[in-house]
Amino acid sequence: MTEEYFVTLGTMDKSRFVIKDPETTSFKKGKDVIETTKSKVYYLNDEGVPCELYFNLADQLTPFGFSINHKYGTAEEDQKPETQDNMQVCYPLTSMSTKDEPTNLENQTKDTLDIINEVLVDTLKLECEKEDRKVPAPTFNAYCGAERKKNWDYAIKPIYGYPTKKEGSTKTEDRTKPQRAYIKLLTKGKGKKMRCETQVYGPGDNLTSAFRYVSKSGMLECPVYHLDTFFWGAHGKASYGGSAQIKLVQCNYKPRARSGPKKRYTLKNTAPPAEVSEESEESSETDTDYHNPKGDKTKESEGFSKSGDDDDPQGSLYKEEEKSEENEETEEDEDDEEEQERKKKEEQRKRRLAAKKARQAKARRGRRKKASEE
Repeated sequence: MTEEYFVTLGTMDKSRFVIKDPETTSFKKGKDVIETTKSKVYYLNDEGVPCELYFNLADQLTPFGFSINHKYGTAEEDQKPETQDNMQVCYPLTSMSTKDEPTNLENQTKDTLDIINEVLVDTLKLECEKEDRKVPAPTFNAYCGAERKKNWDYAIKPIYGYPTKKEGSTKTEDRTKPQRAYIKLLTKGKGKKMRCETQVYGPGDNLTSAFRYVSKSGMLECPVYHLDTFFWGAHGKASYGGSAQIKLVQCNYKPRARSGPKKRYTLKNTAPPAEVSEESEESSETDTDYHNPKGDKTKESEGFSKSGDDDDPQGSLYKEEEKSEENEETEEDEDDEEEQERKKKEEQRKRRLAAKKARQAKARRGRRKKASEE
């Protein structure tokens, strides 16, 4: 079994990386055979032995908690447990208050990710300049394009970047907000069977599930990441031919306390529930009791990275994440966002209750009709 090596923040050494030759594996997806090409990444320990690389980054507030991604191309209204694909976290490199003057730890975080990116670029050049190339054609095409443009960001998917904002019909980097990285969590399975294996320790140092903190703002403390492989291949419509597969494997999570009293002081609301009309009964038959938290929704573009998308060799660009970058809240607006999230959950609860009442009413009508026929 391969040994593990943990690199503490600020001590990453580029010369200790060992990158294996690309290997291509295949699997069947329906009638199609899908091929993926990856290079295994190792890091030399103090004795010169190649090890699995684990490293930490600075503690940081994540305003949206963990989020669930759904299968590529799933419309927002069709998202349900059956379409779950993976989980991720939005990790800001700085806070709002330190984005212009990062702390020492935040600078070390950026340096660590920059080193990984440099190793990735060096490996891309090395593999594409070989006569017996083992990387796929999209990777070589990206390499040639970057050579012409003298810009390696064209060929390599950035690990982090600024969000984008719309100015008329064009999108530009929004430098009023911190740069951030989108890091996948360790998950197994898809759909209803998807489970998260990232070790999340909540208050009291209790091991808990990442699902508990979906869409819940909190402090990501002592986050530990695993750099497993470099992926080679197409990344959807983007020009990238390679990316680093980084996963969040361990962390402490301190959910952000909500403002307001801890107890309820208002009296019971005695107003009867709203009547459910025949039309709403029919329309609500397709409703589900599933609560589908959206989490942080952002557009993946040239200023972004959602590390780990490369589990899909076609480079999944989750469309549901393309819809709300323009509406993303800053850290200073998180209180308003929490209130909106509370209202949203309350509306969902009411819709589920209405759907339940509609099903019960339909069942009663069915029983009455059956009784009258008898």
